[in-house]
Amino acid sequence: MNSQPTILPTIRRAELALDNDEIRVTNTETIPKPVVRRVTERCGYAPLLAPRHRPNWAQRTSSYLCLRPLSESWCALCLVLLLLLFNGCAHMTAPSGVGSEQQVRAVLDAQVRAWNAGDLRGFMDGYARSDQTRFQSGGDVSLGWQTVFDRYQKRYSDRASMGVLKFGDLQVTLLAPDAALVFGRWRLQRAQDAPSGLFTLLFRRTSAGWRIVHDHTSAGESPKESDKPPDKL
Repeated sequence: MNSQPTILPTIRRAELALDNDEIRVTNTETIPKPVVRRVTERCGYAPLLAPRHRPNWAQRTSSYLCLRPLSESWCALCLVLLLLLFNGCAHMTAPSGVGSEQQVRAVLDAQVRAWNAGDLRGFMDGYARSDQTRFQSGGDVSLGWQTVFDRYQKRYSDRASMGVLKFGDLQVTLLAPDAALVFGRWRLQRAQDAPSGLFTLLFRRTSAGWRIVHDHTSAGESPKESDKPPDKL
């Protein structure tokens, strides 16, 4: 009979502590198990009891202590800091833009292989499929991917006219994370001649990868109409 007034205020203090989001309960011997269970479910961790048989550091307290987990915001902040740290280390260990330059060169290598295989469409895969793709040479300007492709097909209608293509003296300069400038020389070896010249290309990183958006090709000398360079080479 005498224990009831003691238990009820204790239970009330526990419930108030739960309502105030403060998990700290005293007089633990008088708290029923359902209340202790509520404390455990609320904080996510089982409360730590400090009875008399625990080490000295625990004997100095007579409270239940509940270790509350870190808030989600703190966890997210720690994750962001770790990602920034790893990203900084990656930039320190790898020269900036090395991967992009290799990708640009890979596009040019693929163009050479396609051209020498007689595959004009494969060669055109190096250009951005856009109406703004621009090619100019010898005073002529072609605008749009399809327009440039039609020009190639008209000028190089058979394998003999295409010859064997080679690129040389390539210089790739990254202007931005999504832009690169390429200087180089082209040479076309054919049975009747071997035209050559220079080209300047502007690459942009698109959803399909690095692609040519601007091509300016010039010949080393004034060739005959049939000997004009194969546009960008």
